[in-house]
Amino acid sequence: MNKPATRLFQVQTHTRLARVDAIDATRTALASAGASVTDIRHYSNKSSVFQLLLPAQAWDELRHALTRASLCIDAIAPASSNELVQDSDGDVCGTLQLLYTGEDSESRDEIPAVPG
Repeated sequence: MNKPATRLFQVQTHTRLARVDAIDATRTALASAGASVTDIRHYSNKSSVFQLLLPAQAWDELRHALTRASLCIDAIAPASSNELVQDSDGDVCGTLQLLYTGEDSESRDEIPAVPG
């Protein structure tokens, strides 16, 4: 049975790099794969989600670029570029979730109570 084609892709990654270093490495990897970042959402110091536009022919390059950037790919869907539906420009859109597992993600900023 053939899997249905999808318009969106999802990539879940994790890294032990410090948050700032991980974001820089991710941006560099995405740029080297030809991806355009359309939005980034940060969730405390635990996770960031990048919304992307990616040329469909760069699907395999994206996977290699993320691995070279010391990002461990936990899940990727779809598994191959054959399952992606391109828009009229030949691009596909999707998200990349980056989970921070290093010491940075465990730190908490202490905020003193306001007297009064």
